[in-house]
Amino acid sequence: MASTLSPDRLWSLIFCCLAMTAFICHASSSTTLDHLNNVTDQKALLSFKYFTLDTINALADWNTNTSFCNWNGVVCSRRRQRVVALNLTGMSLVGTFSPYLANLSFIRALDLSSNSFHGNLPAEVGRLPRLERLNLTENHLRGAVPQSLCYCRRLRQMDLSDNQLEGNINTCLGSLPDLEYLALDFNDFTGTIPPALASLSKLKVLNLAGNKLNGSIVEELGSLTNLIQLNLGRNRLAGTVPPGLFNISSLRELNLQFNYLTGNLPQDVGLMLPNLERIALDNNTFSGSIPQSLAICKNLQELSLGMNQFSGDIPSWLCNMPDLMIITLSINNFVGSVPPCLANLSKLEVLELSRNNLHGNIPDELGSLLHLRWLNFAINNLTGKVPNSIFNISTLQTLSLSRNNLTGQLPPNFGFSLPNLEKLLMSECGLHGQIPTSLANATKLEIVVLANNMLSGWIPSELGRLMHLKTLFLEGNILTNMPNASELSVITALTNCRLLEKVAISENFLNGVLPASLGNFSSNLQVIDMAINQIGGAIPSEVTNLTYLNRLDLGSNRISGMIPSGIGKLQNLQGLYIGRNMLEGPIPPQLYQIIGLVELDLSDNMLSGSISSSIANLSNLRRLAFYSNHLSSVIPLTFWELKDLEVVILGENSLTGSLPLEIGNLAVAYAMDLSRNKLSGDLPASLSKLQMLQYLNLSKNSFSGHIPQKLDAMVDLESLDLSYNSLSGGIPETLGLLRSIKSLNLSFNQLRGEIPSNGIFANLTADSFAGNYGLCGAPRFEVPTCPKESKQHKKSNLTTIVIASTLGSFEFLFIVVLLIKFIRARVVVPKHESVESLVRSKHPFISYRVLVRATNNFDNSNLIGKGSFGSVYKGILSDGTAVAVKVLNLFFEGALNSFNIECDVMSKVRHRNLLKVISSCTNEEFKALVLQYMPRGSLENCLYASSESLNLLQRLDIMINVACAMEYLHHDLYEPVIHCDLKPSNVLLDDDMTAYVADLGIAKMLLGCKSSTLTETLGTTGYIAP
Repeated sequence: MASTLSPDRLWSLIFCCLAMTAFICHASSSTTLDHLNNVTDQKALLSFKYFTLDTINALADWNTNTSFCNWNGVVCSRRRQRVVALNLTGMSLVGTFSPYLANLSFIRALDLSSNSFHGNLPAEVGRLPRLERLNLTENHLRGAVPQSLCYCRRLRQMDLSDNQLEGNINTCLGSLPDLEYLALDFNDFTGTIPPALASLSKLKVLNLAGNKLNGSIVEELGSLTNLIQLNLGRNRLAGTVPPGLFNISSLRELNLQFNYLTGNLPQDVGLMLPNLERIALDNNTFSGSIPQSLAICKNLQELSLGMNQFSGDIPSWLCNMPDLMIITLSINNFVGSVPPCLANLSKLEVLELSRNNLHGNIPDELGSLLHLRWLNFAINNLTGKVPNSIFNISTLQTLSLSRNNLTGQLPPNFGFSLPNLEKLLMSECGLHGQIPTSLANATKLEIVVLANNMLSGWIPSELGRLMHLKTLFLEGNILTNMPNASELSVITALTNCRLLEKVAISENFLNGVLPASLGNFSSNLQVIDMAINQIGGAIPSEVTNLTYLNRLDLGSNRISGMIPSGIGKLQNLQGLYIGRNMLEGPIPPQLYQIIGLVELDLSDNMLSGSISSSIANLSNLRRLAFYSNHLSSVIPLTFWELKDLEVVILGENSLTGSLPLEIGNLAVAYAMDLSRNKLSGDLPASLSKLQMLQYLNLSKNSFSGHIPQKLDAMVDLESLDLSYNSLSGGIPETLGLLRSIKSLNLSFNQLRGEIPSNGIFANLTADSFAGNYGLCGAPRFEVPTCPKESKQHKKSNLTTIVIASTLGSFEFLFIVVLLIKFIRARVVVPKHESVESLVRSKHPFISYRVLVRATNNFDNSNLIGKGSFGSVYKGILSDGTAVAVKVLNLFFEGALNSFNIECDVMSKVRHRNLLKVISSCTNEEFKALVLQYMPRGSLENCLYASSESLNLLQRLDIMINVACAMEYLHHDLYEPVIHCDLKPSNVLLDDDMTAYVADLGIAKMLLGCKSSTLTETLGTTGYIAP
C-alpha cells in the first residue's frame, strides 16, 4: 500500500527541485559566459599573430585546432581558462605592438622582450587593469610612453629599456602605487628627471641610464627609502649630487657614470650606505679623495671612479674589502705607489689604474691574484722590472703596461702561462730581448701591441698560429728578418691569421724581399705599415688582391721596380705611401682609378713620364706628394679641379708649362711646393684666391713677369719663396700687408726699384733680395741707396699735392667710411703663429712621448677643459710652440665616433676662423688631437668669467669672425658641414681677440640633402636650432 506524503515533506521536495533547477541553470549560463570570454581571448591572440611576422615559426601552433591555453607562450587560469600571462621573449617576432592585446583583460604578465616590434606603444595598453608585469625591452619601439599606461594601477614591474622611446619621462608614472621596478634605460628620453618619481614609495629599482636627460639630479629621489638599485648613468646630468641620495641606506648599487657631475663625495658616505655593493661614478668631474668611510661597506664588489679628478694615494683600506671584484681608478690624479696589499683581494677580477701619476715598482705580490682578468697600469711613472709573477696569472685576458719607465723581458714561457690572454698592450715600457715563440700558444690573442721598445731578433713565424689575431703593432723596435732568408718571411706566416686587420712593423731593421704571399692576406686586412725598414725587391703584383686595404705604407725602404699596374683594384685604399724608395717607370694609369684616395705619396723615387689628366678622378685627395722624381709633363689643367687638396708637393721634377688661373680653385690648400721644375710664364693673379695657404714655394723655375699686386689677400701666408726665377718689375708694397708672413725670399730674380719698408720688410735681411741688381733701399739690404728727389721737383709737385689733397679730402673721408663698413663686414684679422706650428709637414706626427713632455705628463695644472669625450691640456712643444692637446676618453661611448668625425671634418675644411689641427697622436690605447693654443680661452669665459669686459667693436669683430667661419662651412665646401653645437664655449680667442670656431666632434656633413655623418639631432641644450 502506497504511503502518502505529508504537506511538509511535499514542500521540502518541491524546494529541493527548484534549488537544483536554479543551480543547473546558473552553471549553464556561467559556462556559456566563460566560453564567450574565451573566444574573446582567442580572437585577440589570433589578431596579434595576423599582424606579426613570425620569422622562426614560433607561433606555428597558434591555430583553432588546439586550445589557445596550450599555445606556445600562453598561460591560462585553471578555473576560467582566461589568458593571465603571455611570454614570447626572444622569438624573433617582427611587427607593431598590436592593440588587440588590450582585449586580454585578465592578463597579469606580458613579456614581448628581445624581438623586433616597432612603432608606437598604442594607447589601448592602458585597458589592462590587472597587468602587473610589463616587459618590452630590446625592441624598436618609438614615440612617447602613452599616458594611458598609468591606468594600469597594479603594475609592479615595467621594463621598456633598449628601445627608441622619446620625449619627456611621463610624470604620471609617479602615480603607480605598487611599482617596484622601473627600467627606461637606453632610449632617447629628454628633459629632466620628474620629481614625481619620488612618490613611488615601493620602488626598489630605478634605471634611467643611456638617455639624454639633463638638468640636475632631483633631491626628491632621496625619499625612495626602499631603493636598492639607482642607475642614472650615460645622460647629460650636471651639478652636484644631492646629499639625500647618499642617505638611502637600502641602496646596493649606485651608477652615475658618464655625466657632468661635480663635487666631492661625502666623507661619511660609507656610514650612510652600509649595504653598498657597486658604486660607478666614472667619467664625471668628481674631485677630492676617496672617502675612508667606504671601508665600512664590507659587501662592496665594484669601485669604479675612473675619468674624474680624484686625488691622493690609492687607499690601503681597499685591501680589506673581501668581496671586491672591480677597481677602476684610471684617468685621475692619484699619486704614490701601487699598494702591495691589493694582493689580498682574492676575488679581484679588474684592476684599472691607468693614466695617473703613480710611481714605484709593480708589486710582485699581485701575481697571486688568481681571478684577475684585466690589469691596466698604462701611462704612469712606474719604474723597475716587470715582475715575472704577472706573467703567471693564467686568468688574465687584458694586460696593459704601456708608457711607463719599466724594464724587462717577455719570459720564454709567456704563451703557456697566459692561455686566456686576448689583449697584450706593452708599448713604450722598456722591453728588450726577443719576442718569445711561445707567444703563439696564447691562442686567444686578438691584439698585440709591443711598439717602441728595444725588442730585437726576428719576428717569430709562429705568430701565424694566432687565429684570433686582429691587430699586430711591432713598430719602433730593433727587429730583423729571419737569418739567411731572402724574403720577408714573417709576411707569409701572418697570412694564416685570417682575422688580421692591422699590421704595423715599421721603423725596424727588416730586410729581404716582399714575398708574393703578401697577396694572401684575408679580406679583413685594412692596414699594412712596413715603412722605414730595409725592405728591397719589387712590390709584388699580388698586393692587388687586398681589395679591402685602407692604408698601405711601404715608404722609406729600398723597394725598386715599377708600381703594379693592377693597383687600381684597391678601391678601398685611402692612404698610399710608397715614397723614398727606388721605384721607376711611369705612374700607372690604373692608380688614378682609386677614387677614394685621400693621401698619396710617391715622392723621392725615380718615376718618369707625365701626370695624367685622369688625376681629376681622385676627387677625395687631400695630400699629394710627387716630390723629387723625373716627371716631365705639363701639369694637366684637370689637376686644378681637385678642390679639396690641402697639400701639393710637386717640387724637384721637370714639369713644364705655366700656372693657369684655375690654380685659384685650390681654396683650401695650406701648403704648395712647385719648386725646382721648369715652369714658366707669368704668376697668375688668381694666387690671391688661396687665402688658406700658409706655405708657397715656387723657387728655381723660370717664371717671368711681375709679382701679382694682390697677394696681400693671402692672409694666412707665412712663407713665400719666389727665388731663382726671372721675375721683373718692382716689389709690391702690398706684400708688407701680409700679417702672418714670417719668411720671404725674392732673391735671384730681375726685380727693380725700391725695397719696401713696411710690414715684413722691416725684419728681412739682404739674403731675401740677393741677386736682384736693380733694387735699391736701406743699406742693411746691401743694395744701393735709392736716389733722392730734388727740392725743385718737390716744390713743383707741392702745389699739385695740396690741390689734390684739398679737392679729394671729402672723397677720401667718404671712402674711409665705406672702407670701415666693408672691413667690419668682411675682413678677418689673421692669426699670429709660428710657421712651424701651422705647416703640418713640420709636425707630421707627434708621438705620445712628445705630448707627455709637452704637458708635464698631462698634469692637472695644464688642464684647460674637460668634457664627456675627453680632456684638453695646454702643452709646450720642444720648439716652444704652445699647443692644446685634446685627449680622447676611450671609455666614453660615442667618443671614438666623435673623434673620427672631427678628424674627417677637419681634413676637409680650412679657414682662418676655424681652429687648426696641427697634428694627431693615435693608436689602440691613446687618441689625441694637437690643436693651436688659444691664450684668451673661450668666448664664454670672456663673457661670464673674466674681469675684462668686451667692448662693442670687439663683440662685433667676434660675430663677424664666427659668421665667416659658418658661411664657409655652409656654402663654400662641396660637402656642406653643419656644426651642430655652436655656443660661446666652442668659440676660442687668440691674443688679438680673433675668434675661431672649435669642436666639430658632432658635426654633420651634408651631401645633397642627405647627412653622411649623423641622423639624430645633437648639440647642447639651449643652443640647438629650433
